[in-house]
Amino acid sequence: MDNSKDLLFQSAKKLFAQRGFDGVSVREIAQDAEVNFGLIRYHYGDKLGLYRACIEKYGQMRFESAKRFLTPAISKDDFTTKLKYAIEDIILNQITDVDLTRMVLHEIEESGARADDILGSTLVQMAKRFVEFFTEAKKAGYLRKDLDPLLLTYFIQGSINHFVRTDGIRSRHFKFSVKDEKNRHQLVEHLYQLVLNGCLNQ
Repeated sequence: MDNSKDLLFQSAKKLFAQRGFDGVSVREIAQDAEVNFGLIRYHYGDKLGLYRACIEKYGQMRFESAKRFLTPAISKDDFTTKLKYAIEDIILNQITDVDLTRMVLHEIEESGARADDILGSTLVQMAKRFVEFFTEAKKAGYLRKDLDPLLLTYFIQGSINHFVRTDGIRSRHFKFSVKDEKNRHQLVEHLYQLVLNGCLNQ
């Protein structure tokens, strides 16, 4: 069975995460994957096509997660349960594939045009799903009326992104890594409680 496409994908996301788009050549990707570099053209068209495929995989994964968990809440308890599951799934997705996470965060920070359309159709849509979820919760009286759903969305996502990106130094100096299941559950609970204690309509 020819697995060259997946081998190229795995090597590409690793090298792109380490050195960025401009710091990696197609020959280096092919060499790392131990396949003929001409197969990049066959499977992905060129380096940009391979890069975009990596971004798209991550974005689709995150968007599908949001669609799965963030359905309209039918009660305050239902709202809090869905939010907790959504937060936990974001963290799990990010630590499951750290290379893709680093790639995407770097792409977002660059604000370039290499994959902006893909980000728009996946991660932006995921954010919109969160905004809609919080907006409906406000209308139903579960959340405080003075909260901005967009700012709340990016507070949660930004907190998670920062926590995952700083996992290395925190693990070395504080012995706390989100790769450890117990620590990960503790992080989810803390973030979840911080949001709820400040946001729920009492």
